[in-house]
Amino acid sequence: ASPSPHTPSSSHASGSIPESSHQGDKPQDVDAAMARAQETLSQLESSLDAIPRLHSANISSSELPMPPMRRKSPWTRALAIARNVALIGGGGVALIASHAFGLAVQLLSAVAGAMVVAYLGHRRGSLSASGAVVAFMVGVGTLCCSLRFAATLLAFFFASSKLTHFKEEVKAKLDDSAKSGGQRDWKQVLCNGLVPTCVAVAYGLVAGCVDVPLGPSAQLEVWRAKVLTLLGGAYLGWYACCCGDTWASEVGPLSPATPRLITTMRPVRRGTNGGVTMLGLAASVAGGTFTGLGFYLA
Repeated sequence: ASPSPHTPSSSHASGSIPESSHQGDKPQDVDAAMARAQETLSQLESSLDAIPRLHSANISSSELPMPPMRRKSPWTRALAIARNVALIGGGGVALIASHAFGLAVQLLSAVAGAMVVAYLGHRRGSLSASGAVVAFMVGVGTLCCSLRFAATLLAFFFASSKLTHFKEEVKAKLDDSAKSGGQRDWKQVLCNGLVPTCVAVAYGLVAGCVDVPLGPSAQLEVWRAKVLTLLGGAYLGWYACCCGDTWASEVGPLSPATPRLITTMRPVRRGTNGGVTMLGLAASVAGGTFTGLGFYLA
């Protein structure tokens, strides 16, 4: 039998709402939610300075209690300076002499010198055991191939290691993530030293493990002079960047100013990647300049 004309259809009888009305409301709901989310995000960004920061971001190096230090007498300081000068001078003489008696002596001196540097770095806490092993390999590959490259590497390593221990107690209190002693493991040494070591080895192969003037030279073929100049510039640029970054990381946290994110200039806590201060930027410039001077003088 046909349905009675007075009986409502099944869809109307169930009391369901037409699907078309639901679909018409969805875009409006999404737009409203997106607008609220954008408004909330804008409020958070505008009130960033009011967010409570870590204790380490609210103190300056001048407010920290300094550990008791024993005053050194002028004679002790003078002896320390004289010892460092003697060590640097003796090392320079030994380095020059190692490149004056043929390739065999040069290679043996590179092995011995790399062992001494790795041992000193490990003993003073600048290198872990694995870092010392990788540093030895980096040292051999560099010391054997070029006197200029070797002097640049040693200047970077010893100067940066010295800055790592400079006021490390203060830096440990300023930066919650600071690592006491600043030891470099094999990963850090490899990341810093792999590329320049390959550049040094390539330079040694092209130049015959002797140093030649960079730029055009009447004593070299045009292609050889260009390749050696390119390799020398690459080596210098790499360690200048490394030295600038290391000096900024070690000296910058001592600034009394609040670090600011280099991309937005907003205040950030100490130790944040991308946070800079004027003191840290100046230290970075000084580190790159120091590396360039070492390379030039060598």
